[in-house]
Amino acid sequence: MLFLRILPCVFWIGSFITIPIYAAFQIPQWTSGNLCRWDFEIYNRAMRSLQAGHDPYRDGIALQDSVHKDGAIRQDSAVSLTYLGTPITLPLLRLLSHLPGWFVAAYWLLYAAAALTQLWVCMQFGEENERIFLALLAPAALFFPGLVQCVIILGGNIAYIIYGLVLLTSLYGWRRGRWGWFYVVVLVVSCSKPTELTLLAIPILSARRQWLPASVTAAAGVAVFAVQALLWPALFHNFLHASDLQFRYNADFGSGPAGVVSMLLYLAHTPYTLVSWIFWIFYVLYAVPLFLLLAYLSRRYFEGAISLKQWIPLLLCGVILLNPRLIEYDFAPITLPMALIVFRQIADGGHRIWQAAIAITLLVAAGYLNNASWFDSKWVECLVLLCVFALGTWRQFDRSPALVAVPAPATVA
Repeated sequence: MLFLRILPCVFWIGSFITIPIYAAFQIPQWTSGNLCRWDFEIYNRAMRSLQAGHDPYRDGIALQDSVHKDGAIRQDSAVSLTYLGTPITLPLLRLLSHLPGWFVAAYWLLYAAAALTQLWVCMQFGEENERIFLALLAPAALFFPGLVQCVIILGGNIAYIIYGLVLLTSLYGWRRGRWGWFYVVVLVVSCSKPTELTLLAIPILSARRQWLPASVTAAAGVAVFAVQALLWPALFHNFLHASDLQFRYNADFGSGPAGVVSMLLYLAHTPYTLVSWIFWIFYVLYAVPLFLLLAYLSRRYFEGAISLKQWIPLLLCGVILLNPRLIEYDFAPITLPMALIVFRQIADGGHRIWQAAIAITLLVAAGYLNNASWFDSKWVECLVLLCVFALGTWRQFDRSPALVAVPAPATVA
């Protein structure tokens, strides 16, 4: 129908119009400042420190100490956040600081392209009868990372570019069976953020004979991160100290299960050292069973009981949960996969109208709570993801286990 072809275009126009309106008039959300360019300004402060010949970590630490001089735990403040890229990123940041003004425009163009790439890749996992649903939802997904309302896309965090590349190279791997570019992207990213090595579970659990290259990439990523302590000991020490203050001053342990538990304990005045141990103990206690569950489901995929388009949305949600410290940007790339899981449950089950009404009501309530405070947003995001992942897992166990004779091909149409 012509109407259904035009309607997504109308939604996209509305989405593009909404972005500058938010940027110009957005009411401060969670923070003491506007979310627009939030993280990009953190990069700018670091580049200004480097231009002045300073250590950006020391400058950031001094700013944090001045803002939090009373020692109180506050909702996150964009004013006091420190650049937390590892020392290996500083030469590149110093180079970028000397580029002319057009670099800012180039960054935002790349940023926008990466955000749209995330949506385009995830739309490839829809079945024929799900394409219109995804086409209508995609424009709104920009403002609902993890299915809860949040305009964090305006912050300019490089995570959007990272996940755009990760998903694009993953799609290339599923279609062509070649994962080299994926490993390059993950290795480069892990030099600054070792926790992103959990993304290596994607090829391991969705393509054959990937254990060896994934293990080599993981070892290389850990080695490059660790060697920075030897090459730049003072900078690396300050980097760790600045990261530590992010937890101490803002209780920013992330939106993962371990992060939410640690945040609640820390807000209840549990000693910081004890909370740090609890974080990692709790993470191991749920991450190991989670990976084993994903490994079992991946075996069903390799046997042909689950198609690739059915498996990938659930796999991406599970892999994101494996990240020990989820932040808001980590939910953006799985927004459409999460929506697909919910849509398929409603489409396959009875009482569709009631199920849809309940799902919409719960998501509206989650969106309201998500915007109540920065601390509330953490447990709301975590709870929504856990519920959707549990729903997707239950669907796979509930469906008929009948197998086909030939394993499902690792391609996306």
